[in-house]
Amino acid sequence: MLRIAVCEDEPHLLEQLSGQVRAFCSAQNLAAQVAAYPSGERLLLAGMDSDIALLDIGLGGLSGVETARRMRAKGFAGVLVFVTSHRDYALDAFALGAVHYLVKPVEPQGLAEALVRALQRLGHR
Repeated sequence: MLRIAVCEDEPHLLEQLSGQVRAFCSAQNLAAQVAAYPSGERLLLAGMDSDIALLDIGLGGLSGVETARRMRAKGFAGVLVFVTSHRDYALDAFALGAVHYLVKPVEPQGLAEALVRALQRLGHR
């Protein structure tokens, strides 16, 4: 089963993005568990057992970039996708091995493209 973590500090966006991920997985007939986290700290506390992590960069508290750095430092080998309102952090995101960088508002087509790239990186067809 594919495990996907969604980290977003705005509750309505967390619900929306998680729902879009679930809809994509359902449409692709992918067995997936989608876990939602309201902060980078909560994601780090939960452990890093996800295959794909979608991280908002502008999280309150620990930023998404710093969350990803800490995940990588602790051995997270999964796929990173960053979601943000800011275009300024793209270089940081790709330096951490992100496969995609989505700018809000996230459109279903853009999310689908990001998830397809993530699945390809994981070796899924």
